[in-house]
Amino acid sequence: MSDVFDAPAGASGGARPPGAAGPGARVRSGKGLELAGWDRARWRVAVGAALAGIVVCGAGEAVTAQAALLPVTRYAALAWLLSVAAVAAANLAAWAAGAQSHASRATAVALAAAWAAVGGTLFWLRIQHSKMTPPAVGFGTGQAQLDAAAATAAANDQLQAFMLLALFVLGGLLAAVKARTLTDPALLAHIKAREAAAAARAVWARADAEYAQAASQHAKRLAEIDDVDTDLDAQKHAIAHAIQQAKEHARTRIAELLAHPEHTSGIHTPTTPTHNHPNTHRTAGPAPTTPTDPDTDNP
Repeated sequence: MSDVFDAPAGASGGARPPGAAGPGARVRSGKGLELAGWDRARWRVAVGAALAGIVVCGAGEAVTAQAALLPVTRYAALAWLLSVAAVAAANLAAWAAGAQSHASRATAVALAAAWAAVGGTLFWLRIQHSKMTPPAVGFGTGQAQLDAAAATAAANDQLQAFMLLALFVLGGLLAAVKARTLTDPALLAHIKAREAAAAARAVWARADAEYAQAASQHAKRLAEIDDVDTDLDAQKHAIAHAIQQAKEHARTRIAELLAHPEHTSGIHTPTTPTHNHPNTHRTAGPAPTTPTDPDTDNP
């Protein structure tokens, strides 16, 4: 019984439920029952073992009680029915007496008295079996033989009666003691408290798992958001770099075109006219020739 009431995780610093014990404590009920280590599974095993023992004892009681009731009923089937009913009622009364000992001692005493009355009646009927059954008398049977047969039957009746009594007392005490133990209010409250603590731990574990899952999803979303920001920054830098390169390329081309106009469409800007000549434009065609003097040409 080393295990004790375990509080939910994270609640070690808080108040413990009623009936809960700290580590290493040996908790007992008001009647001296050690509670540490009891749970619903152990309680069910104890109940099953107690019922199995009661059934075994009750089977022996029913066999011996049937022989005790046969002289009264004269019918084997009816004797079996009554013996099983009497044994079951007696064991039930013993169990109820043990269970009622926690609540009402007077009720427990009354049930115990009913159990004892059933047992006493069966014991008396079994020990009187030979006296209620006429002996089988054969032709020529003497008194001495009858007396010897009666003494043998009485001894057998006594043996069977005390065997019935032993089984009856054993089954009754087993039922009463186990019922008193297994229906102890402190034990039942302790088992319920353990179940409530286990349920609380299960709820806490589920909540913790859900929290861990939510935290993981939240961290994943934050990482995705950080990745988006990183991608946007990279795209911004790439666009800015492309714009800068385009500007530099444009400046270079403009400079080249200004230095070499032939790289353009071939249209030249006309010469800026002067203010002294009204005709600022010339028509296309051959240049005018100055007339020469023949006398000057031919000396």
